Amino acid sequence: VAALGSAGDAGMEQVVEKSHSNILQLLSSFEEEGVSVKGGMLQLRSLLAELSSYDEDATLPPNISDDVLSRILTSVLEEDTSLADVTLYFKFLLRSKALALQSSPSQTFTKIMKSAADAHPRIFSEMVLEFVVGSASFNAAQLELFRKVVRVKELSRSLPELLQRVTLVKDWNEHHVVVMQQIISLSSDLIDEQTLSETCSQMRIKREVFSSSLHFAKLINTIAQKFPKEARVNREKLLEALEINTTFFGKTATSKLTSL
Repeated sequence: VAALGSAGDAGMEQVVEKSHSNILQLLSSFEEEGVSVKGGMLQLRSLLAELSSYDEDATLPPNISDDVLSRILTSVLEEDTSLADVTLYFKFLLRSKALALQSSPSQTFTKIMKSAADAHPRIFSEMVLEFVVGSASFNAAQLELFRKVVRVKELSRSLPELLQRVTLVKDWNEHHVVVMQQIISLSSDLIDEQTLSETCSQMRIKREVFSSSLHFAKLINTIAQKFPKEARVNREKLLEALEINTTFFGKTATSKLTSL
C-alpha cells in the first residue's frame, strides 16, 4: 500500500511539473513579436486550459514580464472570455506578481492592475487585492500599489470585504494600518456597523504595538470623522486603543472621540 501511495505521489508530481512547464512555455510565447490575432487567441485558450487544471495552491514564478502580462490581459479583455477564465488569469498571474512585489511597481504593472480592476472589480478584489492586503508580510511596495489601484471607482463596493480581510490579519504591521485608514477614508456608507466594531476591537487588542504610531492614531480619527455614529457606539474601545498612544495626533483623536 505504501509503495502504491509513493508511486501515486510521484505520478502526481510529474503531472504538476509537466503542467508547470507547459504554462511557462505558453507564457514565453506571448513574448514573440508578430503573432497573428488568430495565433494570439490560440495561445490564450491553451494557457487558460492549462491554468484550469493547475494545482489550486501552486504559484507561478513572479518574474513574468509586465509586457507579457499586458498582452495576456489585452487578449482576456478583448476576447469573449468567461468569468471563470478571467478568474484564472487574476489568480495565478496577477496575484503571484503582486504577492512577490518587493520594490515600487512599474507604471506598466500599475496600469495592468487598474485595467483589471476596472473591467472586473469583484473578481479582481477577491482574487488579488484581498490576498495582498491580507498577507502577514504586506510591505511598502504592495502598499504603494494598493493606494494607486484602490481609487478605481468600480472597486468601491469591495471596500467592506477588504477591510474585513485586513482586520483578520493576526499581526498587523504599519502598512496594514495605513491600508485600513485609506479604505475607511474612501468609504461612504458601505461599511456596516459589525465590521467597524470588529476593527475597533482589534485596535484595542493591538494598541501596545502601535503606541508610537501616527498612522494608528490617524486611523481612529478617520473612523470618528467618517462614521461618527459607529464611533460613538465603539468609543470606549477606541479610547482604550489610544490610551498609550504617544503621538500628538493621538491626543487629537482622543479629543474628537470625547466630543462625540
